[in-house]
Amino acid sequence: MYYRLIITAFFIYGVMACKSSDMMPQQSNNPNWDMNNLSNGGKGGIVAPFGTWKMVAYENNITTSYDVSIEIKNEKNETGQYIINGKGPLNFYFAFFTSEFEKRTMVVTGVGGTKIKGSAEEVAFEEDYWNRLSKVERYEVLNNGQTLVLHLPEKENKKITYKFIKG
Repeated sequence: MYYRLIITAFFIYGVMACKSSDMMPQQSNNPNWDMNNLSNGGKGGIVAPFGTWKMVAYENNITTSYDVSIEIKNEKNETGQYIINGKGPLNFYFAFFTSEFEKRTMVVTGVGGTKIKGSAEEVAFEEDYWNRLSKVERYEVLNNGQTLVLHLPEKENKKITYKFIKG
């Protein structure tokens, strides 16, 4: 009887010591996160990168001091392409994209924006960013929907990383 009491006490202590995050699937503040998505080996995931994101790394995890955001809308234009809006260090920009969401592909077209002047460095950064955006071929949504990585062609070996702001 004494041993059963000790074993029961250890069991209850063990259950109470577990954090709820150890026992429950990881939650996300990204409303596009789907815990039941089976395309990620049944671990949950996002099929589409919709939402507002803030750039955190520009050159393969090298951070930047520029404030850049991207809004990927679950909305199509009159030609059936999804809409992208964003803000760079100087200008607002826009673009369009098509995707095979299950394959995480993304083809960006029509990148353009306002023409506000700034320093030569800011203008060069923004032009390079728009050029890279127009070359994106695929994306990944990681960290329970908190990180978006846009990948340029494999031969360029470049990516742009964003953190989730809102859905």
